[in-house]
Amino acid sequence: MVVATDAKDASTTSEEKSYTVAADPNTAPAVSNVSVPTTAPTSSETVLITASVSDSENNLTSVNLKWGTKTGEYTGGTIKMNLNVATQVENTTVYYVVVATDAKSATTTSDEKSYTVAADANTAPEVTNVATNPTAPTSTQSVLVTATVSDNEGNLASVNLKWGTATGSYTGGTIEMALNNAKVAPQYITKTAIPAQAANTMVYYVVVATDAKSATTTSTEQSYKVDPSTGVETAVANSIRLFPNPATSVLNVAGENIKFIALTNLAGQEIVTLSAVNNQTSIDVEGLEKGIYFVKVTTTEGAIFVNKFIKE
Repeated sequence: MVVATDAKDASTTSEEKSYTVAADPNTAPAVSNVSVPTTAPTSSETVLITASVSDSENNLTSVNLKWGTKTGEYTGGTIKMNLNVATQVENTTVYYVVVATDAKSATTTSDEKSYTVAADANTAPEVTNVATNPTAPTSTQSVLVTATVSDNEGNLASVNLKWGTATGSYTGGTIEMALNNAKVAPQYITKTAIPAQAANTMVYYVVVATDAKSATTTSTEQSYKVDPSTGVETAVANSIRLFPNPATSVLNVAGENIKFIALTNLAGQEIVTLSAVNNQTSIDVEGLEKGIYFVKVTTTEGAIFVNKFIKE
């Protein structure tokens, strides 16, 4: 109101008037160009989402991404736009919106977008260099099988040997194969041997490698024929002993009519060769790496026998 007063203190007061202060004009932020991955991410990849966000009054206070694995439910969390959505398991669909807020709490939420996580690329294992030891077994000898097995993704789940006495039919059984030594990977060997078979028997076998995603590789079928074994060979083979086995420092080789002894690794490389001394020879193995080795014994009659030795 307005009050007027003259020299003789006469006053007049106007009627009361009023006005209301209006809010400054404000427009909610604009959100556009919300990105969607052009290539489906794998389960090992995080995802960065981008968007164009503007505010006509230049009063933006926050821009966040809300995401989840169900449409309309963003329970995965709220993250700043410069952070990545965490990795998700394959075949998961991720739903998300971008939320922009200005200083006057005006908020804009983008349309929902989504992407689906693809399976990681996977290559089946590779099986090579399948071999037997001994290579020409007699009817008194069991047989160990070795193979080089690798997997590009490093996800081998199992390596097994299947064998039998008819081609394509591996009714003899399945034998688990194990890594001989981490330092000589990827060399695998059967944990137990194919049992000795009668003379002239044909033995057929394959190595089967499977990775964590069930991709399987089966080697080409291999075979060997059991050589005839004489009574003399059987007696000599039964007389050869390795002890202690496993061994840590010294391996003793005992038996009759032994002429030469060779210690080989899984690759067939001779590590130690020496002539037998009387009926028992000691071999210093303390410097060998832990793992599986073979002792090849040659008799005075020229017969060769191979036995497995474990270094601990």
